[in-house]
Amino acid sequence: VDEETGELFTNKVFDREGDDGKTVSVTVKAIDSGEPSLEGVCSFTVEITDVNDNPPLFDRQKYIENVKQDTNIGTNILRVSASDEDADNNGAIRYSLAAPFQRDDLKYFDIQPESGWIFLKRPLDRESYRLEAIAEDRGDTVLSRTVEVQIDVVDRSNKPPVWDRPVYGPIYVKENTAIGQTVTAVKASSGIEDNP
Repeated sequence: VDEETGELFTNKVFDREGDDGKTVSVTVKAIDSGEPSLEGVCSFTVEITDVNDNPPLFDRQKYIENVKQDTNIGTNILRVSASDEDADNNGAIRYSLAAPFQRDDLKYFDIQPESGWIFLKRPLDRESYRLEAIAEDRGDTVLSRTVEVQIDVVDRSNKPPVWDRPVYGPIYVKENTAIGQTVTAVKASSGIEDNP
């Protein structure tokens, strides 16, 4: 506080998203020069307005998803999600997709800009697709972040292994059974025909 003019100045740089919070409480005491001196107190709150100083942050470092080869067009495949500590438009996020690894990958997938859901646009015909999801805030100076998205195609004929028995047991083991003694044997075979 300037003692002569009463002007208040900041004595630090505020961080709205950090320890400072959204408001700062200030109390100023004025003392006159009379005999006896009298004093008055003035209290008020200063609101710290937001500056777009935080880019969006994805909840994963990389997204990997398996999808069946015969998945229907329009099906949601996976959802990317980012957050931004800034307020209002500075913290509002919209999503988009890019294909920096292979441009054709964008022909197969699109993203809902508000929700982050990636969905299928056309039938899948390869084993793997690599995309880049982009999260941008809506501040005057746009900040953004990207994350890799890998989509692996699972052949529709793949089936889990099949056990030779539906239930094993009950199995009994004596308490003094030697280490390494066979307790039982289990067996599974491939769920795909002509593939042991």
